[in-house]
Amino acid sequence: MRDYKVTFWNPGCMPADDDVFGCATLGFADGSRWVEPTEKASACWRTLRGEAYGGSYDEMLAARRASEARPVAILVLFTGEAGNDRFVDTLQDV
Repeated sequence: MRDYKVTFWNPGCMPADDDVFGCATLGFADGSRWVEPTEKASACWRTLRGEAYGGSYDEMLAARRASEARPVAILVLFTGEAGNDRFVDTLQDV
């Protein structure tokens, strides 16, 4: 397990840090203000200790099954709709 900075950024502004977990978005709130989609900015929401997985639904489920860690919460960022419900249902069973 390691610490990850849960971060959101406007397109073209992804932080170069290796410890970033997050996604690009078209505008975001940084806790004190709204950041317009055209603004060159990123913001760290908070730092969390955990594991990060990426890939297909099946690859992420396999990684979760192989992990010995017992999560308190799981944060999932989807890039599309197809299979979301089945993935979440299966993840709850795992």
